[in-house]
Amino acid sequence: MMAGHPNEAGVASLRNLPFAILMGGADSAYDRNKIAAERGVELERLHAADPGGYVSMTRIYPGLPHWMNRKDAEALPWMAQFTRNPWPKRIVWVQDDVTHDRFYWLQIPNAAAASAGDRIDAVVDGQRITLTGKVPAGTALRLSDRLLDLDLPVQVVVNGKKRFAGKVRRTVAPILASFAQRLDPSSAATASLTLK
Repeated sequence: MMAGHPNEAGVASLRNLPFAILMGGADSAYDRNKIAAERGVELERLHAADPGGYVSMTRIYPGLPHWMNRKDAEALPWMAQFTRNPWPKRIVWVQDDVTHDRFYWLQIPNAAAASAGDRIDAVVDGQRITLTGKVPAGTALRLSDRLLDLDLPVQVVVNGKKRFAGKVRRTVAPILASFAQRLDPSSAATASLTLK
């Protein structure tokens, strides 16, 4: 984020997205500089609690206005060191005021049924998928061998209750559905499991 304003947007869902915040220290319109610094501190706190996530870089350049004299160019080599992982083993999905029906390998049946602040934490540990939070009926797990071994049985636990145990077959339908949503082969699911 370069000289932008995060408004009320939270950062919890940025667990798997390295994120840079760059702002002139004198860029005070709408309290941009203060809010950017607060979000940077929040990302650092989240990273300290979860060292596998929330990688970030925050630069508030003292004395500089909205135009940062190209100092913000330091973000480019910083970003270039990262590679996107469409199949992270842990995700944190918090709905904002504009809700969404898909986040990484989770998909809820209807974005309109979600509310701002709804949160799902999802963890893959071996062949076990654990979901906690507000997980609506009809939530679909978009699966791939990049996430777990689809030749072996899968176990799904939602808020402490076992919801599925067994094999999930690879089929062409999840691949086609993935491409209908995004033409991105690296994030295409090869199997899908809908929780009832």
